[in-house]
Amino acid sequence: MLRFSGGWFTTAFCASYMALFAHGGPVLQYYPLSGRWSFGPPAGGSGPAMQWYGLMLEAGLIAMAVSALLRDRPLPRYLADRPWAVPLTAMAACFYLLRGFFT
Repeated sequence: MLRFSGGWFTTAFCASYMALFAHGGPVLQYYPLSGRWSFGPPAGGSGPAMQWYGLMLEAGLIAMAVSALLRDRPLPRYLADRPWAVPLTAMAACFYLLRGFFT
């Protein structure tokens, strides 16, 4: 059975979500007005896209791979002593990137 490291999963998930969010759209998008899923831009008239599902899927896959590969390595001491550092940094970065929606 494949084992995972919870610490590495959390760190990799937050870091990859932040990077994917900052550098462009995910490969999977959902269009709620038409109820369609798309791996690319759909034909016109589909309405606005929800990219959150794609971001979660991609960040989860990346985090699973990282946590499976590094499961036997301990987290660096800085991260092990401060488990809140990476999630808090990712949240702050996402808030910064969304600052245009709050003004």
